[in-house]
Amino acid sequence: MVETGLSSNRECRTKQEEEDDEQDFSPDIGVNGSVQTYRPVIFVVMMQSILVILGSAVGGGLRYLVYTWLPTVEHALPAATIVVNLLGSLALGVVTGMMINSGNESHSLYLLLGTGFCGGFTTLSAFSIETLHLVQSGHPVMATVYVAITVIGGVLAAAIGLIASRALAS
Repeated sequence: MVETGLSSNRECRTKQEEEDDEQDFSPDIGVNGSVQTYRPVIFVVMMQSILVILGSAVGGGLRYLVYTWLPTVEHALPAATIVVNLLGSLALGVVTGMMINSGNESHSLYLLLGTGFCGGFTTLSAFSIETLHLVQSGHPVMATVYVAITVIGGVLAAAIGLIASRALAS
């Protein structure tokens, strides 16, 4: 038996058990549910991470371009953040809807476009800080309007994206 040393309440494991964990394999499930190949879990996770990273890089880069195109006006609604969050919600609605409507629920495509691109393009953190800045600078009504536009508008944009995807699928 080999002591893992991770925690006093963890059980002792044999060398064979540790080697078996290193050889953990995950099935690559096809669209019809059949097992196509076996790949090590670490390989699958790394490939999925690369898809998210690539999508995030493109989305984040595009968000930066939107911020350079739309000027920031002190004590005004943050137009660039509103634009990226509403467009990102619309895009995520379209991506989600197209995958559902086509029957091609590709996890990899969703990681690239949904989690990666839309996640990198939109920004909850900037929205939060800008809202707090509006409140702290004496503009609570404007902050409330900003929250309403972003939250309600984001949900409506996502719904429009889902509806539009149905039209695109037919």
